[in-house]
Amino acid sequence: MELLNIKKSPLQLFSKQLVHLKYVQHIQDDLNKNDVNKLYTKINYLNQSYIFHLIAYWQVFIESLVKDKFENIKLNSCTNPFDNVLNRHIENKLKIFNTPNSNNIDSLLKDTLGINNVTDCWNTDKFNKVQAIKHLNEILDSRH
Repeated sequence: MELLNIKKSPLQLFSKQLVHLKYVQHIQDDLNKNDVNKLYTKINYLNQSYIFHLIAYWQVFIESLVKDKFENIKLNSCTNPFDNVLNRHIENKLKIFNTPNSNNIDSLLKDTLGINNVTDCWNTDKFNKVQAIKHLNEILDSRH
């Protein structure tokens, strides 16, 4: 009998973090409703906090995705004498991964999972690939 896997996926965890991040917006709304000293400064600080958290959650999502997919590959493969080497390789690539922009994400996924140009598939109802990458870069740039 196969055991039920109740582990949450990286996407589910990322979505949950985004829901919690929405409280920053609620705080901002509450501040706007009241007479508050230094309102602009406080809202600016909240906006910076929101961006920092959003980027951190995005980076953790990408890292978790790599770990999760690598574990899935290992589970569905025969034991390999190079498993320890591969594990160290993945961990080393994750340690040096920073600034989760499109180029770094493409490099990480290529170097760890062998997936080329994953960002070429970044299309949604609202954004095409170019717009999605531009939007991501704007968010990353706004933290400085």
